[in-house]
Amino acid sequence: MCTLEPEWFDDELPISRNNVDAADVLGMDHISDTTLVHLCGAPRNATVDMYSDGQALIFEVTHPSLIPTRNHIEVRVAPDRQFYVYLKQIHYGANAPAGIGAAMLCRIVRACLALRIGSIHAYAIGGRKTATPKGMQRFLGYYAWPRYGFDGAFGGRDDEPLIAHYPHLPAGVADGSVQSLHQLLDREGGTQFWFVNGTARSVRFEVAVDSRSMLRLVKYLTDKGILDYGF
Repeated sequence: MCTLEPEWFDDELPISRNNVDAADVLGMDHISDTTLVHLCGAPRNATVDMYSDGQALIFEVTHPSLIPTRNHIEVRVAPDRQFYVYLKQIHYGANAPAGIGAAMLCRIVRACLALRIGSIHAYAIGGRKTATPKGMQRFLGYYAWPRYGFDGAFGGRDDEPLIAHYPHLPAGVADGSVQSLHQLLDREGGTQFWFVNGTARSVRFEVAVDSRSMLRLVKYLTDKGILDYGF
């Protein structure tokens, strides 16, 4: 369990199902509120609105102090009929405790394991091409999500103009052998390179006990001292 969970999360947070028709709950009508609270990553004292747009089961999470706008999490069905989670918007304010995003992901992963949901998707925003709106914090999703275990493609059109400027470090960038964020962060200097040069892109977390995503998340939580025992 993440050490932040007892202070910043509440397993007994109520989930209202009144705005979801029975046909739109994607077979989750038997799932406990506790599992759904984990699945949407809602912090203590949050309000969770659950509804459907006919394509996805949607959780909108608001909080009087920690979330300036809303967190928006969806459960979608892929063309192969497998469920996946999509983190459409995660927005914690400057006053949120350090590590709450990683702890939130820990809870979402736990729910996915219980529900046999195989992946979590997101669009990691921020980076050198993303302007910071006036009065808001710099967007760091592009940097945070890969460190938490999300992977994405590297070396495409957005990255090519930079590659020539880094002929030696991180190793594998210039010769094209680094083709994913996992590979980049595994290289010496890769994390620093990505913090300075990274850009927004689609990322994916593979939910399996031995996946690279899980191993990276566990290492991150352990290194930060916010994982005292398993998920």
